[in-house]
Amino acid sequence: MELIYSVSGSSTRKPIYGHMPRSICTFSCRNAVAFTSTQALDEAAELGKDKDDLLMQEKQDRPMSFEHQYHVYVYDVEKPWEVFEVTRLDEAVQQLHWDSSGSRLLVIDRLGNTAIWKMKDYLMNNWELCHQSSVEGEEFLCAAWLHTGIMVRYDLDKRESYLYDGKFTRISFSPSLCQFGGKATDGWIGVTATGLVCVGVPGSEQGMTVVRNGLSQVRSRYQLAALAFSSNGNIIVACSDGNIASCIQCFTVTVTIDSNSTCSIQSNPHASFFVHAHTDPQYKDSPFARISHLDFTSREDSDTILVWSETDQLSCMESWHLQEQAVGLHKFFQGNLNTDTRQPFKLLKWVLRSNLSHSSPVSSVAMPRYPSALTKPESNPLLPKCILIAFRDGTVKMVNSYTFGIIASFNLETVRHSSYTVTGFPEKRRRASLHAVCIEQSYTGSVALLMDSQDQMYMLKLLNTRDPAMQAPLSHITSLFEYVLLTGRDWWDVLAVVKPGSIDTVIQRLSDDYMKQPNHMQELLKTRFLALKAALYKHSSGGQGKAGDCHTKLLLFSISTAFKSILRPKALGSQDKSPAERLAASCSKVMEPDLDKVMMSLNVENKDYVVEPATLQSLQPLIQWVADFSLSLLASLALYQTYPGHPGATIIHDPVAINTLRELLVIFRVWGLISSSCLPHFITTASNLDCLALLFKLLTKLWGICKDGGNAEYDEALVDECCSLPSQLMVPCVEQHVIMSSPMALQLALQHPQRFIINHPPEGAHKPNLVSSWTEGQYHTNALRDVVRQIFIGSSPAEDVRRCLRCGSLSLLRSTSKTAAMKAWDQRWSKMCLCGGHWKLDYADDSS
Repeated sequence: MELIYSVSGSSTRKPIYGHMPRSICTFSCRNAVAFTSTQALDEAAELGKDKDDLLMQEKQDRPMSFEHQYHVYVYDVEKPWEVFEVTRLDEAVQQLHWDSSGSRLLVIDRLGNTAIWKMKDYLMNNWELCHQSSVEGEEFLCAAWLHTGIMVRYDLDKRESYLYDGKFTRISFSPSLCQFGGKATDGWIGVTATGLVCVGVPGSEQGMTVVRNGLSQVRSRYQLAALAFSSNGNIIVACSDGNIASCIQCFTVTVTIDSNSTCSIQSNPHASFFVHAHTDPQYKDSPFARISHLDFTSREDSDTILVWSETDQLSCMESWHLQEQAVGLHKFFQGNLNTDTRQPFKLLKWVLRSNLSHSSPVSSVAMPRYPSALTKPESNPLLPKCILIAFRDGTVKMVNSYTFGIIASFNLETVRHSSYTVTGFPEKRRRASLHAVCIEQSYTGSVALLMDSQDQMYMLKLLNTRDPAMQAPLSHITSLFEYVLLTGRDWWDVLAVVKPGSIDTVIQRLSDDYMKQPNHMQELLKTRFLALKAALYKHSSGGQGKAGDCHTKLLLFSISTAFKSILRPKALGSQDKSPAERLAASCSKVMEPDLDKVMMSLNVENKDYVVEPATLQSLQPLIQWVADFSLSLLASLALYQTYPGHPGATIIHDPVAINTLRELLVIFRVWGLISSSCLPHFITTASNLDCLALLFKLLTKLWGICKDGGNAEYDEALVDECCSLPSQLMVPCVEQHVIMSSPMALQLALQHPQRFIINHPPEGAHKPNLVSSWTEGQYHTNALRDVVRQIFIGSSPAEDVRRCLRCGSLSLLRSTSKTAAMKAWDQRWSKMCLCGGHWKLDYADDSS
């Protein structure tokens, strides 16, 4: 394990005497971190308000001082210094969980008050309360979102397979709560200290229906609880009162909804067991012996449970596995059936599989997050699924989740940048006890987030560390990228463990495997695949131009898909191929450079390509961007001989991208017959110049050369024609991508840990680097550009603007177009930026 970066508060933490609540941190599937803190982190700069006014307003609204309030913050792992407040509570937070989409948070405090917060308009710095409820007087020991039934498992035995369907399988998993027709119902489930099972189902407006039922007929007092989901839709709950001599009680919980939309809970006893430590004299004779932690190895694995027993000086982990065992019955109970054909009577029983001891109590445990299967653990040199165990002496151990052997360990003191000293009188100053209070793994198990007893957070690398035993093969890294690509999760945690020298090899393997997939799979994952390649190139040396090209192709293919989806046949079932398929077939076979002849070959008179004029007018900015990019790409062709890293160098060798531009120009010509106002505008030196026909002719020649494997930049005839373009047309400057100076890229390049302070951006964090062409004769503008709608929004936008937390791109929050086609285009990028990053609401002083 190695440190990637650490992040601490912007001010020295004030001591709080008495009981100190445990801080909590948790990962989302999109690599956003939510954490709790007793510090009121200064957000005056973020909110655009004066600090004194903010403090005065809070004092007027809440009589309780900041030292006694509890805050919930979030941040993106790419920018840990930029935190945003979700809410603040008067009671300590005990449960904090992201949902499966990574846009909502379940927050439960010490008094049983439950709230669901969600990102408003998917903005990370704008949260709204959508549902709340209260289970008064109940302390929640564990809670989780109800399982949706979606589960994609990584089959490690087939990790060498190049097909995604071979190594990643969709598991038959029933939702925890189903509506009519088997549709999964949204909600959460929790277990309280009094043995109460609570299920919350969101209702109308901000209300929430909470159903309660006891685990058993007699309510008991518990100290620990854990839950896991089974494939048949049941929920397995394990509880303990903390006494090592007491039984670990397990229950099977079933949640149903009847025809009247009434939710009900049914709990039945499950197989239980006693821990082995209660027979050990070291624990049996100790007055401090107790069960400190209890958890399943995975939320989707209810057959393996881990129990930690400890004293004030040592601890022991026990692994219990559920299996069926045949039980001999007395002949009185065997009945009159033939013993030769009768099946043996079997019972479920917990069996002790292994244990692990340490000379210090346990402080926190992190379980693996994603499902995987492995038949022979010894055949895999490095298991991605591991268990992280933190102890009070500062030691953190990585344990194999299959064999429960120790893979690696380290001490927290070795990675801490600065020691924390408790404030007080000089003669009584002492070193504070430093240990992990919360540790959490990412969804791929590549990195882990650790929070120490002084609220300082550490991002740790679990793979490809300096330890030779932790070197992950490139095939495994590639499979992890393919896993997040297929499941829709964020890839930052996998990117953080890639060695800088192996990025090109990883990209090549990803590209080779991607091209071997079926056509429907390639079309489904094309945009995400290009965004992943752009992220990899962004962190490689000299890969800025290639990253910009990937971003451009992502936007180009997305526009092509959106435009072709508008083309509808005049009569359903009247033809074998759709208008988009006939267009693709015609452009991929015909080498005709005349645009009008290609258009007439499509038989446009049958109105299959007719679109409403209002829709075409709303799409004009995207049409203009395609035309501008085509012109800029052709005008820069001669530069690729001298500057192979110039923006667009990889696009001129991509026949698919060039042919896509040709298809779009044909569509523009057809749409121009319907409404001339939707056509792209050019500044020409001659009034009779047909710009679309000229661009189509040159693109056809370029496509013919690159399709045959030639180098178009060395074709003298084509280069001469392209060099004359600036004398006939004004060539615009097309900015391919806005790439921020990323401290994460610097860390990957230097392999040196970074240290960040909340609300103190590092040097160079806000300096954008525009990747754009610089052909002679181009005109530039200082106006800001909407990366989604491709319109200029001015240097100081009057409307609300959102900014990407990863690449820094800007986009208007609200669309001015009311057509269905443009609404669908805006909806495509509402949850995340083109690069896959989170959006945040930007303010006037930040965007200018």
